[in-house]
Amino acid sequence: MKKITKNTPHWRIALETLRGWIIDGKLMAGEKLTEGKLAEKLSISRTPLREALLQLEQEGLVVRNPGGFSAASFTLIDVLDSIEIRGHLEGAAVRYAVEHGIEPSRLERLQETLNKIDKTVLTKDRVKYGELNTIVHEEFAALASSQLIRSEVLRSYRYPFAHPSAFPTNIAGTNHLVLTIEDGQKQHKEIFETIILGDGRKASELMLQHARHAMANVEAAYLEKIKTNKSIPALALVTS
Repeated sequence: MKKITKNTPHWRIALETLRGWIIDGKLMAGEKLTEGKLAEKLSISRTPLREALLQLEQEGLVVRNPGGFSAASFTLIDVLDSIEIRGHLEGAAVRYAVEHGIEPSRLERLQETLNKIDKTVLTKDRVKYGELNTIVHEEFAALASSQLIRSEVLRSYRYPFAHPSAFPTNIAGTNHLVLTIEDGQKQHKEIFETIILGDGRKASELMLQHARHAMANVEAAYLEKIKTNKSIPALALVTS
């Protein structure tokens, strides 16, 4: 989520807040979004709220009905495809970066972020890990000197649940996860080391593999949800 300040436009506040509610499972699949109630809850007028809802419609997180808007629903395949696309684009970004050159300052920032994640892994602070995980993925993409490639990677984060931290690495309520925060950080460092060694193809493969491990986590959580009938907030919009 982008940082919200007192100068943040109301439509942006509504957009970031509603997107967060959807991703966190605070809104259920198909739930009607009553504009009057939402505007009152967010302390804004309906005009910026409508602007935010239209943006969320473009992102595929809400759908427009004759009577207004409602939270979208997704199949498991929708979610997995979104993460797969993100992985391919992130892989393309790091390969391009290696093949076309990287500004040393960008590598330094990435190393600093990885060091911060190491500390977070030790304390098992999953909330902080999620924040830093978003940053490290953005910094991997930022290694590419191509603005077009960077933009496409960031655009992919708006696909349904494709954001690197859309699903926590340890999804609350699940017991059989493929990828832990320790595993995720190990993979981040392997990608970084491969970039330093100048192997763009291998870095690209590792980035896609990293995304596919995230996909396996989502599948494991979804199967547990089906088997146990547990309510897992991050999967609230995944219906089949």
